[in-house]
Amino acid sequence: MKSMNDPTREIKDDGREIRRLDALHRRDIQNVFGLFALNRAVYGTREGQKTDAVPLDERLQLPQGKHYGGSVHSHTLEHGFP
Repeated sequence: MKSMNDPTREIKDDGREIRRLDALHRRDIQNVFGLFALNRAVYGTREGQKTDAVPLDERLQLPQGKHYGGSVHSHTLEHGFP
């Protein structure tokens, strides 16, 4: 859930407040079309610590690992994109 006062902050279900980290974080994804690099915003307490939330990964329903069996395109066609 986004904070109403500050769009760079997010409130987790357990009540903890996390913030969007300044730098975009790269994630490599291997699918049937080859290797794809995705740069996305992540949320956490501070750089270098465990990432608490990655909204784009959640939105695209990406798995935890590097390998992805589906395609972002098919997900977008099925569910739409904001």
